[in-house]
Amino acid sequence: MEQAFDHDERSGVALYAGFFPCYNRLMAESGFAESAERIRELWTRGEHDAAIRAVPDALIDTTGVVGTPDACRERIEAYRQSGMTVPIISPFSRGPEGKARVLAAIRACAP
Repeated sequence: MEQAFDHDERSGVALYAGFFPCYNRLMAESGFAESAERIRELWTRGEHDAAIRAVPDALIDTTGVVGTPDACRERIEAYRQSGMTVPIISPFSRGPEGKARVLAAIRACAP
């Protein structure tokens, strides 16, 4: 089920797809070739807001773990069950409460 992601989640994916060729290629090879190309084109032209808007929800859902603590723990556990032995958790948040939100995410998703 597709969900609406916020600007922070979308902007992070746009930066990686737009600026880093290796991540753009990874996204393209993961089934998002058209989106990856469009984001790269917009980013390269300096149209960062348009690149951010061009990130589809499915790309965020495929490349990250986003949601409630329970949903995130479930996704991380699914990765572990598939053979990933050391998932790297890297929460991201901006703004004056960013540090508190990152720490809360780490605590909420810890096994």
